[in-house]
Amino acid sequence: MAFCVNCGKEIADDSAFCPNCGASVNAAPAKPAADTDVSPKKRLIAALLAYFLGGIGLNDFYLGKRQNGFAKILMFFVGIFAIITSMVAIAVFDFQVTAFYLLYGLGCLSLALPSFIAFVQLIMILCGVTKDINGKLVKDWI
Repeated sequence: MAFCVNCGKEIADDSAFCPNCGASVNAAPAKPAADTDVSPKKRLIAALLAYFLGGIGLNDFYLGKRQNGFAKILMFFVGIFAIITSMVAIAVFDFQVTAFYLLYGLGCLSLALPSFIAFVQLIMILCGVTKDINGKLVKDWI
């Protein structure tokens, strides 16, 4: 007597199919599929984008995470606007110093936060734990 390679039940020697699970007795075992959960995106490109242009979200756009990228771009422009507005207000309108510091601080925070997030993303990319928009691991360097 032989045994089914799929379910392990005992089958007759002359059987072509397992009566229990229907698997072919003579079929070769299926080859494991290639890494289907690996992203086609390259880790080196994602790391370089995160290092040089991560503060404005280009690494997020590369990985398909458009909402994160747009949020970083928005924060970047809000920060630039707040810094320029605070400088113009102090120069032209003789604005109060405390309001200047508040607006300037808001601008600096709005510029620093996306950069910090990009730094954390860079570390995650270098460690190999970053996933793209489809949930696939960004694994290959080149």
